[in-house]
Amino acid sequence: MHPDPLAAYLAHLDQHLTARGRRASPATVRAIRSDLRAFIAWWQAVRPVAFNLALVLDTDLDDYLTQRQRDGRAAATINRGNASLRNWFAWAVGEGLVAHNPTGSLHDLQVEETAPRGLNLDGVEWLLRAAAKLDDPLERLRDTAMIVLLSDLGLRSHEAASLELRDLDLDGGAVTVRMGKGRKARRILIDLDGPTMRRLRAYLDTFYLAASPQVKVEPAAREAGTVLFLSARHRAKPGRPWEPGMQTVTMRKRMIALRQSAVALVRAQIEQESDPERSEALRDLIRDLETCSPHTLRHGLAYRLYAAGATTKTVARQFGHSRESTAMKYGKQKDKEIRGLMGRANRR
Repeated sequence: MHPDPLAAYLAHLDQHLTARGRRASPATVRAIRSDLRAFIAWWQAVRPVAFNLALVLDTDLDDYLTQRQRDGRAAATINRGNASLRNWFAWAVGEGLVAHNPTGSLHDLQVEETAPRGLNLDGVEWLLRAAAKLDDPLERLRDTAMIVLLSDLGLRSHEAASLELRDLDLDGGAVTVRMGKGRKARRILIDLDGPTMRRLRAYLDTFYLAASPQVKVEPAAREAGTVLFLSARHRAKPGRPWEPGMQTVTMRKRMIALRQSAVALVRAQIEQESDPERSEALRDLIRDLETCSPHTLRHGLAYRLYAAGATTKTVARQFGHSRESTAMKYGKQKDKEIRGLMGRANRR
């Protein structure tokens, strides 16, 4: 047996996908590793012997599934873990590490299909107001462009972070995503006359021309083919220029900072409101902002596209979904909408 069957399996997974012209995303590998380590940790805690793949029985998996349910794990999380275990043991049988696959009786839980949460335009506008209050002119325009790419064009955070200057064809009204999910490329169309185009042009104009004396950018950052976004790793040192490149984690941290600023702005606005209905609407908005992320901005766009009359095929194309069924989930009514319908249905 391999000294570390988990590491051997993950290496096999990477090699298998590479041979097929694909790569497992870091998030996928982390999820699989987490699922399998959770099972190993459970075994070590409740079984009287050290973990060994060859010792696992179907009843062990039944007990593990029961424990996961008692721990309150979401059905989707449990099902993902089941899939990870099935694939691991199937590989182990093929490698001759185990004689049988005990996952045959492992059953998935029924998952209630609910609509993903999305941030509406009111929330997006408060994020834009938070960005507009930033003192640094380039940071202000950069964060505005970042919000626009996530909320108006529906890019994933890693897609936006990896954009290059050449990917923005503003004259042609399109953005090319070269590193989409599954390494698939796609072309996203932009409204030529709307605020999306105006805000992206404002960032690029300042980025290229550095018209403001406060803006200092590394000359290499303006070369064709370089990344679109700039980071400010050396802003603590006066006079240091902005540097090219923004990691996905940095973009997510910027979103957290912007949403916190937006919540503070909304709270201040509530203090000035005399209309109880407006105040309550703003409190609802705070709840949405406090949990917003790059992905909820993306979801919000999907809902707006459907409301504007877009077809499922159009949403799938713009969002880079390989299956139209994935885009169809945005056509489902959200819990808040269903509760409103139930309330109206039961009132005279």
